Amino acid sequence: MTTNATDASTPLAVPALASRRTRLGVTIGSHTAIDFLSFTVPPLLSVLEGHLHLTPAQGAMLLGVGGLCNGLVQPLVAWLSDKTNTRIWGWLGLALAVIGVGLIGYARTYEQLMVIQVISGIGVGAFHPIAAAAVGQLAGSRRSFGVAAFYSAGMAGGIAGNISAPYWVGHFSGESVEAGLRAIAWVILPGMLFVVALAWAIHRVPHRHASAHSEHASLSRGERRRRWRAVWVLYLGNVLRFTVDTAIIVLITRWCEQIVLAKAGVETLTDAIRQDAAQLSGPLQAAKQLGMGICGLLAGWFIVPRFEKRALVLSPLFAAVAITLMPHTTGWGALVLTMLAGVGYGGLVPVTISLAQRLLPHRTSLASGLMMGGAWSIASLGAPLAQSVIDRFGLEHAFYVTAGVSVLAAAVSALLPISSVDSPRAGSGGAGR
Repeated sequence: MTTNATDASTPLAVPALASRRTRLGVTIGSHTAIDFLSFTVPPLLSVLEGHLHLTPAQGAMLLGVGGLCNGLVQPLVAWLSDKTNTRIWGWLGLALAVIGVGLIGYARTYEQLMVIQVISGIGVGAFHPIAAAAVGQLAGSRRSFGVAAFYSAGMAGGIAGNISAPYWVGHFSGESVEAGLRAIAWVILPGMLFVVALAWAIHRVPHRHASAHSEHASLSRGERRRRWRAVWVLYLGNVLRFTVDTAIIVLITRWCEQIVLAKAGVETLTDAIRQDAAQLSGPLQAAKQLGMGICGLLAGWFIVPRFEKRALVLSPLFAAVAITLMPHTTGWGALVLTMLAGVGYGGLVPVTISLAQRLLPHRTSLASGLMMGGAWSIASLGAPLAQSVIDRFGLEHAFYVTAGVSVLAAAVSALLPISSVDSPRAGSGGAGR
């Protein structure tokens, strides 16, 4: 992205470059930790359903509520952060997520599990806009790459969570699934160490440059309106992208259940079969995040402003093709297509975050919150809607409908006002590469 004098002339509250780099690394590492935690539930969805005797609709709602709480809290926390210039909500959010996820195995009823999911969802949501804004500031003139690294680090954590959670629970289960689920509580101690490290890392980092408000106020009313219009288009596009993601989580879960049932030659899901499905689901869930993370990192480095709109339009179309083909493949083909789907619908999310921060340099936390949690709050409906389509029309048609949502995301991105996206002044406030 573009670089300007604001990046160099506006000092951060961090005293030295070495300290800034350390704080940046800790904040990015914390994203790995919190996404590791938040992605322990999706691959274990079938196991949790069997353990607590839940219906598929209840399982899908569990995912939806987590996403809803994650999404609703982000704009609120982002507004408070921008208003007071405080970072406390970031590390408090991480602490809530650590405790919430650690207690999953101790839920004895659906209601208790839902409360735990709400707690962890709020924590995950509170962390993200604060940490993303801090990364944007700590990265200085390389904001886009810093945000992309932050995003990709989260994907790495999600990959690790998706793959390891089923095996961790399976290892400690023995004769009891409950024992395996309760073993998740071992994450609490290392998680709290990350809380302490994050509190140190972002404590002295402002979330905006000192001149950001005056620069934004100096813009014409028409330019400010165009910027906000561009931000809302980006927001709607991310709503659709994340809707695809939450739907894909459910589709993969049911897909793996069908595969394992067919392989076993039975029609009823037992605890053992559910664990087999979870171990198959984990790598597929991880594959989509691998695609999202790798593409996000490369996009933050290579995509320059004049190509951002074109990339945001074309990538969801690419995802739609991969999603359409997914139910017709197995084995390595399924892994590859799932990864390519993640590349298409999720790989450019960091571009939208960086672009929104550039368009609203005086509201970087709010911009981050809208692009992530604000979009998630609506997209959380993707999981129960996907389950509803499966129940009514079958799994294959649910994949096709999800591909259609990805096409719609491309159509929305085509509405981006080019003048706002490509404006040199949209790089103001430290938005550069």
